[in-house]
Amino acid sequence: MDGTPHLTWYPGTVLPYASLWHTVLRVIALNLLSSGELPDGPERVIGSSSANHRIVHLLHNDGLPVDTQQLAQWLGESPEAFRWSHLGFMPGWSRFLFTHGLRLCPQCTAAGYHSALLSLRLLDRCPIHGTALLDRCPCGRYFSERLGASGYSHAGSCVCGQLVFFTRETCRQPTLDPALTHAFDPVVVWLERMAPLIRPKVASRAWQLRWDGAWATLLPQWGEALGFGYPSLFLRPPEVNRRCLAVADSGRLAG
Repeated sequence: MDGTPHLTWYPGTVLPYASLWHTVLRVIALNLLSSGELPDGPERVIGSSSANHRIVHLLHNDGLPVDTQQLAQWLGESPEAFRWSHLGFMPGWSRFLFTHGLRLCPQCTAAGYHSALLSLRLLDRCPIHGTALLDRCPCGRYFSERLGASGYSHAGSCVCGQLVFFTRETCRQPTLDPALTHAFDPVVVWLERMAPLIRPKVASRAWQLRWDGAWATLLPQWGEALGFGYPSLFLRPPEVNRRCLAVADSGRLAG
C-alpha cells in the first residue's frame, strides 16, 4: 500500500469559502468513519491502529490538527478550495471579531453549504440569503465547532436530530449555486486588508477573546483611516467615545 487514504468523495464539491467543519463532517458521513479514523497525516491509513481520538477545533483549526493541503490531495480537490475554510490564520487580536461557536444560515444548510465566515460578529444575516443567522438548534444546543468522539456518530445533524447539516444527497453534492458565494467576497477582502495592518497594543489573551462593544465601534473608523472602508452588509456599531488610532507611513501600525 502507498499509505494514501482511500476516501469516498466527489471532487469539485467543496464550494468557495465552505467551512472545514462542514467538509470534514461530509467526509466522515460519506465514509462512515469512527472516532480517530479521519487521517491526520500523509502516513495515515483509514482505520489504522494509530488513530488519534483528540478533540479538534475546526473553526480556527488551532494547531492545524487538519492539514488542509493534505486533505485537498486526499479528496482530489484544489488546495484553493480550502481558502478561508477556517479562521486560524487570522491574527490573535482579531479573535474577538468571531463568535466562540458556529453560526448557520438555514437556507445555506438546506443546500448543503456552510461557511466559517458566518461566525464573524459583524454579520447578523447571511450575505447570500439575507436570513437571520442561528447559533443553536431548536433543542437549545449551541452549534459546536469541536469535533470529538461523539461527533462521528451524528456527523450530519445535531445530536437531537431536529436540525440536519446535510442530507444524503447534499452530502455528496451541495445544491447551492457556487456563484452565490461571491456574496462573501466583500467580507474576505475586508478581513484580508484589515488583518495585517491593525496591531492593537492590548495583547492579553482575555482581551483577544472578548467582544468589546467599544472596540467594535472603532472598526469603521479604522477602515476609513486606513483606506479599506467598511462593507455595507456589516452591522454598524453604536457611536461611543473615540480611542486613539496611530497611523504610520512605515513600520508597525498600532491602534
